[in-house]
Order: sequence, then structure tokens, then C-alpha cells
Amino acid sequence: MAKKLVIVMMALLMLVPASIFAIDLIGLRVGPAALLNTTLDLEAENMGINPEMLKDPSSYTFGADIRMNLSVIEVNALALVTPPGIDEELALDVYANAGLSLSLFNILRLGISAGPNFTVNIGEEVGTDLGPDPMEWGLNLRGTADLELGDFSIGISGLMATGYSLTDIADIDPALLFTNPEIKAGVSAMFAIF
Repeated sequence: MAKKLVIVMMALLMLVPASIFAIDLIGLRVGPAALLNTTLDLEAENMGINPEMLKDPSSYTFGADIRMNLSVIEVNALALVTPPGIDEELALDVYANAGLSLSLFNILRLGISAGPNFTVNIGEEVGTDLGPDPMEWGLNLRGTADLELGDFSIGISGLMATGYSLTDIADIDPALLFTNPEIKAGVSAMFAIF
């Protein structure tokens, strides 16, 4: 385990300087996003995804992805609209994260971020699931991988609900965090604004 950690740290120490000099220091990208409504099962065949389900638009939640970079620091927001079901209202799920994003040779951009998530219900009774204390909001982890094609990029992302809030950060047990994780997968098409 210690050898793997040393190798990962050495790779990061080599990639970070290369990444800083290979990319623009500031960037803003926006674009549409789609996320599967189902949770991935990492132990099942095809991760529990039925290929027929991928053809059905009702299997997805659609929205917008916004990412702002300052060198290797990234702030991103993913807003997804969940259509109303029976006796349910239209909902807007928002994931606001901060983390690291590295562009490798201006071809592949890898990112990892964490932050709060919350839901805004839109309809006759507008409201949120937010408590009075922002530190009690839910916490999510997000990983992204984007293929960069000039000012356009297309990529995949994984979104994991942790079951923790921001106040629980000191008490997070990594062994429990990644045991049977609830991960949703999605795609984004990003356009560079600057």
C-alpha cells in the first residue's frame, strides 16, 4: 500500500508542473449534461446498466455543467432538472464543488472535486431541502474525464453521494465511504467561453 501511495504522489508531483505550463491559467467552460437516473453496481456485469436503458431518454436527467478553472484549481456546478413523477413536483438538483483539474498535454482533462449538494423543488410549493446551517447540507464527490478538442470538450463524470454532511468531514471513514458506493454516471459537452 505504501509503495502505491509513493508512486501516485510521484506521478502527481511530475504532472502538476507540466499541467500548469501546458494550459491557460484561467478558463470557463459551460455546456449541457446528462446523468443516468440509476446507480451503478460496480460488481455486476456492465455495472448494472442495461444497454436498452441507454436508448430511453427517460433514463436520464438533463441539465447544465459549469466549470471555472484557475490553473489546477477548479470550481464547478452541476444543475440537473428531474422531471416530476406521479404526485411529485419538478426538482432542480444542484452540486456545487471545488477541487483539482489537470489538463494532460491539452488532450485529456482529469478532475476530482467535492462539495455540497441540495435540491430545489419548483412548482406550486417552491422550497428546498436546505437546513438553516449550510454545514448540514449533503456532501458529494465528483470525478471527471474530458477529451479536449480545442474550445470544445466531451467527457464522462461520476457523481457519488457520500451520506455525510460538511460537518462530518473530520469523521469520514474512507473504508466505509468506498464500501458499496452509490455512483451515478453522466456525460457533458463543454464549450470554452474563455
